[in-house]
Amino acid sequence: MDREDVVGASAWHLDGHALRKQHFRDRMLDAAEELILEKGDASFSTRDLAKRAGVSQATPFNHFGSKMGVLDALIERSLAEIAFATRVTSEDPLDRMFEAVDPVIRYYSRRVSLYRPVFAVVLGHDSAGPALVRAISHWRKSLLFAQRSGLIQEGRDLDAIAEQLEANWLGTALSWIQYSLSHEQWRDVARYNLALTLCGVVTDNARARAMKEVRRLEESMGRRRPR
Repeated sequence: MDREDVVGASAWHLDGHALRKQHFRDRMLDAAEELILEKGDASFSTRDLAKRAGVSQATPFNHFGSKMGVLDALIERSLAEIAFATRVTSEDPLDRMFEAVDPVIRYYSRRVSLYRPVFAVVLGHDSAGPALVRAISHWRKSLLFAQRSGLIQEGRDLDAIAEQLEANWLGTALSWIQYSLSHEQWRDVARYNLALTLCGVVTDNARARAMKEVRRLEESMGRRRPR
């Protein structure tokens, strides 16, 4: 998948003004990626960004509001690229949730030099940006689909569960950023946390499946644990 495919798919319906605005955003995000890869961290300034992108110093603020807005927009763009490229094949709501974990981790692991610095800054920030809100919304939609399929207990607070799932995910991402987890361990721990959370909220007929995944991952992580 090329980035141009994603841009084309998302921008075909935009008018001239919106297309120019999107062009400037992508240009600055591309420049931010270049600076991060060159520096090995996300310590660039908005002045550096404007110079690299060939825009005025005010332009990054006009489009993103702050440097944190730029980094959050990089994550948002990555999520759009992952969604565009991912084809979840299972029809089962729970299987779809597990199946969606792998392409996300695979995407970031292949771009580790870019996203480790980005996540290190974003996850250390106090407030939740649009990318985090989008991720929680994705979890909630998946949970709602599972509930309507009779796999999540009625009366459960889906918003609270979605926030817990995202908190679990961010915790594993932080461990990966700090080199406490390899790419393979990150995948296993992320799926394990998902399975554990689901065990507490799924219906009786689905709990055995969630527990089976828990046991499988415990065995897998045990094999990966250094002796």
